[in-house]
Amino acid sequence: MLPHDIFVRVRTAQDGAAPGGKMFTMPSQEKGAPSSGQMPPPADQPAEGKADAGRSSYHHGNLRATLIESGKELLEAKGVPAFSLRLAARTAGVSQTAPYHHFTDKDGLLDAISADGFQRLGAELEAAAHGGIRPMVLAFLRFARANPQMFRLMFAAHPASRPRTADLAAAFERCWAACMGATRRELGDNDDTSDRARQATLAVWSGMYGLSRLLEDGTGAAAGLDDRSAAESVVQILQRGIGALANA
Repeated sequence: MLPHDIFVRVRTAQDGAAPGGKMFTMPSQEKGAPSSGQMPPPADQPAEGKADAGRSSYHHGNLRATLIESGKELLEAKGVPAFSLRLAARTAGVSQTAPYHHFTDKDGLLDAISADGFQRLGAELEAAAHGGIRPMVLAFLRFARANPQMFRLMFAAHPASRPRTADLAAAFERCWAACMGATRRELGDNDDTSDRARQATLAVWSGMYGLSRLLEDGTGAAAGLDDRSAAESVVQILQRGIGALANA
């Protein structure tokens, strides 16, 4: 099973969504988006100073990054259902038409936010992976705890009708590679193309992700457990399984 397949399975398995299920509906034109011969109502424009600042940022090449940062702030505050390009523009202090220089719709910005999340998670996993799977699992849990709305977005079902962006796929690959690196060190296997390495990495990834969701829910098997104790239990099981696989 390739990392691409893992990505698809993880995102479509969440909350019982069937493959091809949608986390977000494909928008028709979002309210406030420019259309032929029609501009948004002036009443919804931000204050003149903010609009000027937004245009200045755009001309300096900072608009896309600014929108992603503002979008992350908006996402954590309101969640995906209330997310829109109009609100993202308002949070960034730019005109409501400015985001369309870089994103065709809100899903385009959400994909960019998701890719940014995977890049950040990948960096944290890489830093922790040198110590093995225990610190890596803890780093995964910390990220999920610190960014709950982004974490849900990152692993939500992706519309089958709209392919993932190259940035999003590459960002996930970074996370997967960090997980495989830590797993191979536990396994004592230097061949990252071996079936044994893939199987062990899938088990570790499933353990990290599944535990994160259980702790977020706070019910059932994870009720009353603190993150470190829960992680230790999962790591011990994973290490025993990896040890058995290494000796097989």
